[in-house]
Amino acid sequence: MSKADSLQFAIDLYNPGDEDDMSYGGNLLLGRRWGGFYASLNLGMNYLDTDIEHLEEETFFASMTLEYQLSETTTSYIEFINNENKNRKSYPKGSSCYDENFDEDIRELGLGFTHVAGKWGFKLYGGAGLSETSPDYRALFLINRGFSF
Repeated sequence: MSKADSLQFAIDLYNPGDEDDMSYGGNLLLGRRWGGFYASLNLGMNYLDTDIEHLEEETFFASMTLEYQLSETTTSYIEFINNENKNRKSYPKGSSCYDENFDEDIRELGLGFTHVAGKWGFKLYGGAGLSETSPDYRALFLINRGFSF
């Protein structure tokens, strides 16, 4: 695969459009606590207002999470995530960008920690891809700041 072909493949797979199309969605979070454990199911729908023919306008998201409270301020968790892939572009079989799994959902399993104290918090997350369309691994470090009005 040439550099130009691999770049185009990455753009099509991970950045479905080069236009500033409006995107919005909604999620339903259901959970239950048992002592220090918390289990949740997160279901959502995302909508992308686009005219690009190879992109799905409506896609679904689902995740299942099991958390354990380590202390008053720190939680550990394991999470399974499934995102419906927006990209429906299929390259011809002879193309260097051909991917037989182009329409497979993006699945990931991750582990993480969250720490919240006062108005500050952080989240550390590491995930591994479970499907051919998901990245092999992903790491996140997020810093939160709460505000009161």
